[in-house]
Amino acid sequence: MTSKIDVTMTSSSSPPVLGSEHLPTGTTPLPQWSAIGNSPRMSLKLNGKYWLHIALFCQVTNLEELKQGLIDNKISAAFINPALIVGIFQLSVAAFKAAHLQDINKMKTRNVHSELLYSLSPSKNIAGSFKKFGLSNDSNAVIVAVIDTDSEENSSKFQMAIQAVKGERIGIEKINDFSKYEDIKKIYSITDAELNTTDLVDAVVNKMAVKDA
Repeated sequence: MTSKIDVTMTSSSSPPVLGSEHLPTGTTPLPQWSAIGNSPRMSLKLNGKYWLHIALFCQVTNLEELKQGLIDNKISAAFINPALIVGIFQLSVAAFKAAHLQDINKMKTRNVHSELLYSLSPSKNIAGSFKKFGLSNDSNAVIVAVIDTDSEENSSKFQMAIQAVKGERIGIEKINDFSKYEDIKKIYSITDAELNTTDLVDAVVNKMAVKDA
């Protein structure tokens, strides 16, 4: 039997995500993660219907092939630039929002995975959001994220996505090894003064929420 280790991800204060008209009353994006055995993947139950599955790769050699797979709809996933990700909480908030918007038919993009990328961005510029948070030619590291109704063991979308990546799969706990904090502060317009009163994760998630205010 596969053992599971639950890891509760928290943020130091409550970001105003729950104040958005797009999130249902009484819900929370605070996740409960399960690391499956010694697997470098993690999964999160977003709500009663959806899961978020993520995996981290480095030394990826087929970025253009992955881009084409998305364009041709052969891969149902989000390939995310880890340089702009400050933590798993940031990913979970964006995924929670994207899944909910899909359910209420209010997505601004073509599918739930492009909506995840857009939800990560502080900007309402959809094309710019994809360019910044999607696959980057400046990095050979990639976060694979799949929102699915199936658990990891049963998610053919997730299995297909991770099998498409030609690179070294590493533990998701190494996600911050690729974070470029100055770039994150610049894109989210976070000042040093703001960081005197809050941490970077909360500041980022707040900026993600503000664009819908």
